Amino acid sequence: MSSRVLSPHAEQLGGRAFGALLLCYPAQFRQEYAREMALVFVDRCRAQRSFAGLLAVWLNAAAGVLMEAPKEHGLMILQDLTYAIRMLRKEPLVTATAIAVLALGIGATTTTFSLANGLLLRPLPYPEPERLVAVDESAPQRNVPIMGVAFPNYQDMRARNRVFEDMALYYSGMATLTGGAEAERVQGAWVSDGIFRVLGVKPLLGRTFLAEEDVPKVPHTVLLGYDLWQRRYSSDRNIVGKSIRLSDEPVTVVGVMPRGFNFPDRSEMWLPLQLDAQLSPRTDHGMAGIARLKPGMSRELAEQDMRSIMRQIAKENPLTDYGQTVNVISYRSQITTDYRGTILTLLGAVAFVLLIATANVANLLLVKASARTKEMAIRGALGASRGRMMQQMVVESLLLGGLGAVVGLALAVAGIPSLLALIPVDLPLWMHFEIDGRVLWFTLAVSLATSLLFGLVPALASSRVDLTGSLKEGGRTGSTSGRRSLVRDGLVVVEVALSLVLLTGAGLMIRSFLALSNQRIGFDAANVLTFRISSPDTKYPSGEKGRALVNSVR
Repeated sequence: MSSRVLSPHAEQLGGRAFGALLLCYPAQFRQEYAREMALVFVDRCRAQRSFAGLLAVWLNAAAGVLMEAPKEHGLMILQDLTYAIRMLRKEPLVTATAIAVLALGIGATTTTFSLANGLLLRPLPYPEPERLVAVDESAPQRNVPIMGVAFPNYQDMRARNRVFEDMALYYSGMATLTGGAEAERVQGAWVSDGIFRVLGVKPLLGRTFLAEEDVPKVPHTVLLGYDLWQRRYSSDRNIVGKSIRLSDEPVTVVGVMPRGFNFPDRSEMWLPLQLDAQLSPRTDHGMAGIARLKPGMSRELAEQDMRSIMRQIAKENPLTDYGQTVNVISYRSQITTDYRGTILTLLGAVAFVLLIATANVANLLLVKASARTKEMAIRGALGASRGRMMQQMVVESLLLGGLGAVVGLALAVAGIPSLLALIPVDLPLWMHFEIDGRVLWFTLAVSLATSLLFGLVPALASSRVDLTGSLKEGGRTGSTSGRRSLVRDGLVVVEVALSLVLLTGAGLMIRSFLALSNQRIGFDAANVLTFRISSPDTKYPSGEKGRALVNSVR
């Protein structure tokens, strides 16, 4: 005789477990088929005479549910999308208006985030950039937060610290290339010998500076940037070892740096500092410091170590001690200080613009939903649940938001170059503002959040209908109309409040701009130009020759 594998209690538990598995299906599918599927499952389990057979039934059932449930969800979403497209095409003016409003809000937000991404988020073009720190001296007692690093102090810091792999100094300026082609003013940087080890960058051709080249009274050497090498020397691969003329003095090219290396900012050539510590006072703080942290070392520990070294320096040199200390900050933070506040302010402003756009579209869809009351009542009378109707409305909102995001992204792609062209100064070349994966994910997230935000209000309003009143000719309950009116009024209040904040901020900015533009500078600046003259000291030293040069260009 056969024996039962499952007890009645086990059958009940198995049915509940299978019911939990059926939650993978859409709610409407479960309402129609869940009971029958559960009964079939229990019958199949009862028919088994071994635990192996029972396990096979379970595995087959689970596999079937996991394979079929996504298909059912896909079919339902496809139905909702098809219906949503039909509804959006039914009222093209409303659809076009909503897409245009969303595109402006999402486009402005994406454009501003692209600037923030290029400035604050995208990795710097150096190996392990998070280990790069800026080193500055400061004098809190004299209210001087940043004053650069003195060369003798740098030598002591570099020799005594236990936190840096290496440390270097640099400053930028202009230099004049002469000889061969026409004279050319080139952005350059004067650096100590460890700078390229700190940055972790190797030359494309040749080598970087040797320690013995960064001392006074030795032959001058130079490293060329990739663009300068291409532009002025026609990508001559034999340039290493050749002599060129810089400020009418011969310098030897020792290497060419790779494409895209322009440290700091927009430099195209690099020369060794060649400073004499005996002639450089500890009170001359004219250079910037940069260092690379040792693996596992934090910025806080590095700052503590450097401040301890500075206290030792102050004790050893009391005549130059005026309470100075050392600040160690992230290199990215140091080079983005001048831009961070502006970018974050812009992000806040466009967030308000996006919220206003969202409130506008929500109000527009709420008005549109009022005309669909009878439609929702008929669907409810035919058995559609409130959740199913809300899902349809949310899908319509997501489709509308997606279309707005696509148009907004296109506006951002076209708007970023135009926006950068309006900036009156040359930005550092390490800043790249093109659309990348992070910007695309941001746009997708903004689109989803915006769609849900402006879609939930009309979805909730449309799914809560009075079947009897709505199905009557012209029937609308006063309470439903009152609720919708209250929501619309609330959205208008939000729009006005946000707009007031934006207008107030814009008015203050315009007032400040006009005040600066009308500021008296003590003379008539109309048709007045300024320019600079740079001449080599060897050819035009201070004195009679220098004055003659100035007089010749009057």
